[in-house]
Amino acid sequence: MASYGSLVLEPDHAGSEPVSLFNDLHITVVREADILHDMAAAFDRLGDDLRAERGSAIIATGPSATADMGALVQGAHGPKRVEVLVVT
Repeated sequence: MASYGSLVLEPDHAGSEPVSLFNDLHITVVREADILHDMAAAFDRLGDDLRAERGSAIIATGPSATADMGALVQGAHGPKRVEVLVVT
């Protein structure tokens, strides 16, 4: 989703989530035609498939942040750096 700088990561057909969430660097290749402007466009494109088949997707916008223990901690989950190669 271009307006958020987010990647939508779908599980495989067995329901396994991508292991790319555990790496420090995530490199992905995206077709230009698959770039969506915002959340509404993502739901329009993926909503029916997610409800019918996979049931979930991860919207990755960057390293996670938590303040569960009081102090803000960033990067507990997810890649610290994301590189996107757009294929036209």
